Amino acid sequence: MAEAESWALRGLKIDNSIGKDELRDVYVDLLLERGATDDALALRWTLFDRHPTRAHYHDLRRTTERTGGRPGLRDKAIGRLRDASTSRPGFADQLIAVFVDEGELDNAWETAVGHSGDLPESRWHQLIDLRQPAHPQDVIEPWQRLIQSRLTPVPTSTGTRKPSRWLRYLRDAYAATDNAAAFAAYLGRLRELHKRKTAFIAKLDRVDL
Repeated sequence: MAEAESWALRGLKIDNSIGKDELRDVYVDLLLERGATDDALALRWTLFDRHPTRAHYHDLRRTTERTGGRPGLRDKAIGRLRDASTSRPGFADQLIAVFVDEGELDNAWETAVGHSGDLPESRWHQLIDLRQPAHPQDVIEPWQRLIQSRLTPVPTSTGTRKPSRWLRYLRDAYAATDNAAAFAAYLGRLRELHKRKTAFIAKLDRVDL
């Protein structure tokens, strides 16, 4: 083993090593330079299997591509992410991020629907923005859920800005499905439910909702 390779490996074995991700990249490069492709892939897979994240997935994929590809490895990695999101729902966001990166937007949406309560608000906004132009019906319920989440508990005056803006996007989704009457009915129920939230109602009045 070359001296540089031994140095990198020693650094990776230090628990509190600073810059370990960069050091791992150096070690993988050294392995590939001497043709140890199986060792390089094994290192990437072991880390991904232990921590199946978007970043580790892309590290694994890049290394796989540099070695000429490995049939079935990509499907195996996606399967590992699916398993992780089943046992630990927080990993669903990692799986969705991978699907979005790879342009598999239907898979991303289907995964999100199955983990609606496990995703950050920012992920839902990304997915809704991608989904609404072609599938407006699909985004109606997620918009309603996001709006309600911001109105419960009682929001501050600044906390009502986003729901009032999101309602306009929701109105657009209803309009795209030729169902403006359903939006009017929903808005009427929302106003009644939150009529004591005067700041929110005032904002709706100002934007003609």
